[in-house]
Amino acid sequence: MPIVSAEKFFVKGLEALEDRNFIDGAMFFRRAMDIETQRRVQQPDMRYLSYYGLCRAHAHSRVQEGLHACIRAARTRSQDPDMFLNLGRVFLMARQKSSAYRAFQAGLDIEPGHETLALESSRLARRLPRSVTARHGEGFFARIRSALSRGPQA
Repeated sequence: MPIVSAEKFFVKGLEALEDRNFIDGAMFFRRAMDIETQRRVQQPDMRYLSYYGLCRAHAHSRVQEGLHACIRAARTRSQDPDMFLNLGRVFLMARQKSSAYRAFQAGLDIEPGHETLALESSRLARRLPRSVTARHGEGFFARIRSALSRGPQA
């Protein structure tokens, strides 16, 4: 069960993100995580971490840090398509287009009607080789770990 005060900061973070105010967004998501830490929550809400990673990557050019946060969130909350949307967006910032496409596709596998994922995926598919768009499903997290170890790429 979410902590009400943490959820309030989460909502403020989403509002800041919608306004493209990544610095405030990162601060609000961080506050939500801090509240959980103070309350010694056993299973933290990974939405806070995922959105924090996205904002951190945008606001402070901490793309690798953002990737690690988003990967952890997507692993833990693996049935939430928004975790894969955030992950894909941070992969794009890292110039890892193939990994971004796979993240978007993983989110669409969970929720095929997710409009934002579909838009991001189709936009990116036009810029990728067919060999990448043909093999999106298997071993997703293994490929992410491999891509992280190689560093930024196209």
